Amino acid sequence: MSKLLRVWMYIKTRKLRSVVILFFLCILFGSTYFSFEYGYMFHPPTARIPLGSHFPDLPPDERHHYLEFFVDHDEPSRGTFMGFFRLSPNFQKGSEVIFYLTDGQQEKVGLSPWDEYFEGKLEGLSYVTICRRGHYPILFPEVFDAEGKPDLKEALQLYGTSQQIEDIETVRLAMLAKGLIPPHGKIMLYGTSGGGILIEQYLAKYGRNVSRALIEASYGGDVFRKRKGSYDDWLLDRMATHSPETLAKLTEIVESGDVDRTQFSFLLQRPCYFSFQGEQFVLDLIDDVHSGGKWAYWKALCHPGYNFTVVDFMMQLPIELAVKVRCYEILGERIVEYRKRTSKRINLMYEWAQHTISDFITAREMGAISAVNLGIEGQRQAFTGEIVFMAADGDHVFPSEAVQLSAMEYPTSRFALFHDTHIFGVEDNQQYYRDVRRTFFEHGLHSPEFDTVMSDGRQLNREESRTHDGSS
Repeated sequence: MSKLLRVWMYIKTRKLRSVVILFFLCILFGSTYFSFEYGYMFHPPTARIPLGSHFPDLPPDERHHYLEFFVDHDEPSRGTFMGFFRLSPNFQKGSEVIFYLTDGQQEKVGLSPWDEYFEGKLEGLSYVTICRRGHYPILFPEVFDAEGKPDLKEALQLYGTSQQIEDIETVRLAMLAKGLIPPHGKIMLYGTSGGGILIEQYLAKYGRNVSRALIEASYGGDVFRKRKGSYDDWLLDRMATHSPETLAKLTEIVESGDVDRTQFSFLLQRPCYFSFQGEQFVLDLIDDVHSGGKWAYWKALCHPGYNFTVVDFMMQLPIELAVKVRCYEILGERIVEYRKRTSKRINLMYEWAQHTISDFITAREMGAISAVNLGIEGQRQAFTGEIVFMAADGDHVFPSEAVQLSAMEYPTSRFALFHDTHIFGVEDNQQYYRDVRRTFFEHGLHSPEFDTVMSDGRQLNREESRTHDGSS
């Protein structure tokens, strides 16, 4: 207290004291506002909105439809909760409809419509987006114990993708009853990255209800692992082939402990998501750190999206529990295997992901929770509809050769390849990508219109002139 008093006495002028008071008042009011506006992020939910009601910021209208979902589709006696689905701006009632699927990692369907994002993919088409259990504002008090800590087993049960698949089917049936989809009841599916895995999971159980599906920058993963092994080392595989000396330097860096191993792995993986320059940035950064330089390393950490400490802090918030559940579903068992390895070769994704979902990994290793079966393997041949896989030659998360292997597992499929990265972000190609999606959904796999868009020079797969059922 005496130190604070001496500091205050040192601030002699009234004007300067006023500035100091204003500064601390700004901090006080700012923190109060942040706590009021975003407090829900830091505390486990205590209740859901009553049945038959709606969220005050999202009243029902011609685009927003509420309905009841089972809390646990495996145990309907646990009751229901209110959820919603949102129709696209140009939705045509009774027309062929696309279900734009987002998985537990993709927090895109909430109180805000995100129309610009979704229209950027499916502009002008009739599509629906569905709230995701475990994503704000659809949070479950049941997945936290009395002390507010996550109940991992309950979280896997109630926030798991098997429940989401039943939620999707619930929406399909509700839309059929309302006449929002054609009487035949079939839908079309679109999804990217983790949403593409969700599509394959839905097809494995309810493929009979789907006429067409388009999966972008994604695949189930099991096909490639059976034939080659882990599919998450694309960047390091390329490094081993084209720059083995840089890979040796990386091994030395992580073994030396000169930089934080987890942070460095996260930092190396992130840039390649967004641009082709990311790979060169990674090579230069490894060379710089190996030679004793740290400026580029510390500068990169100033980017919140590259800073693992920032990202991991957010991931541990109660509001992000469903994201961790999905990460465990997809990566959990492979991380457990990875931690038993004898090789020094690292996997960038597993290095940081094992920390982000460390509570799930520890519980799995102790036998407190089980591995999750995605339910895709062995089911692809049963799908009788049409499916297109769009892949990018610069995708280091879902490599194009693995995507092609998945496409070949479906009887009526086509594999399309483009010069892009995981996010399909090349600006000059955005309208073309929209044309590819629109043409497939409106005209189908065997149409001359689709052949025309696929013959564009920006589509790189020239070897595949026929679909896998033998049609031209």
